[in-house]
Amino acid sequence: MKKIMSVFVAMLMLMSVVSIAFAQDANETVSDGTNETDVPEDDDSDDVSDETEDESEDDEAEDEEESDDGVNETEEPEEDEDKEETEEDDADDDAGITPDSPIYGLDRALERISLALTFGKSAKAQKGLAHAQERIMEVQAMIQAKKMDKAEKAQQLHKKTLEDVEEAVEGMNGEEPEDQLEDQLEIEEQLQEQEQVMEQIRARVKEKLQLTEEEQANIDGLVNSLKENVGNAKAKVEAKKNKIKVKVQAKTGKSAEEVDELENRIKAYVKAKTASKGVGKAKANVQAEVSGESEDAEDESEDVEEDSDESEDSEEEQTVPGSQGRGRNN
Repeated sequence: MKKIMSVFVAMLMLMSVVSIAFAQDANETVSDGTNETDVPEDDDSDDVSDETEDESEDDEAEDEEESDDGVNETEEPEEDEDKEETEEDDADDDAGITPDSPIYGLDRALERISLALTFGKSAKAQKGLAHAQERIMEVQAMIQAKKMDKAEKAQQLHKKTLEDVEEAVEGMNGEEPEDQLEDQLEIEEQLQEQEQVMEQIRARVKEKLQLTEEEQANIDGLVNSLKENVGNAKAKVEAKKNKIKVKVQAKTGKSAEEVDELENRIKAYVKAKTASKGVGKAKANVQAEVSGESEDAEDESEDVEEDSDESEDSEEEQTVPGSQGRGRNN
């Protein structure tokens, strides 16, 4: 009986061991199956993520290209607008305070005070010519803004300024007639420069602005009035110059032809000197606006300034023919 019980217990123990072994095998099989299924899932997710990244990179590249194209398309008109604004700003800078400014009257009052504090007829005439040049640039700025009433105001002030110049010219006297002749030729040269600037303004307006026939007629009238102002001043200078040439003949005993030769030599000297001053620079600016080549005009004005520096350096070594012992007119 005991043997039977022992055999039975041994069989139970064997069966339990076998069942435990089967259970462990089953667990290992399940875990292996889980691992096998997990690996392909990881591969698929990696592929999906890679594809997503590639698509996002392509989308970003396309967006960047589109944005670059948009920037390039908008940059060109901005450059054109900037160029037009620069030309208008340059004209305003030359004009300074224009008649449409609320402080224009104050600026003119200060200008008159400055002129009153300038001593010597020659110095007064030169300062008056500079003021007249400013009035011309104001007329140009107001025409560009199509403020014809303000342009007319600047033209009237230009006339009054040149009348003051004429008065100063009439009162210019000095001990040396050759010096007086040079003064008159300087004034004459600047007046001729102003006439040229007026014609360039007329040409620029016709080219740049869309004008009605009435507006064009008004502008032509303004420019003609400016030229008339200058013409009257030139007549005064011419009369004064002829009187001085008679004095030169009387003092030196030279013939009329010799005095004319002296005048031409002084005129060439004056022309080179005047080109370096404000009138020559204003003329170059207007030429630039007419042709649309502002850079070339800047180079031209720089060359003129360099030439003027050289001429000023040479003044100490050379004396204008007939101008020895020079003293400015009072």
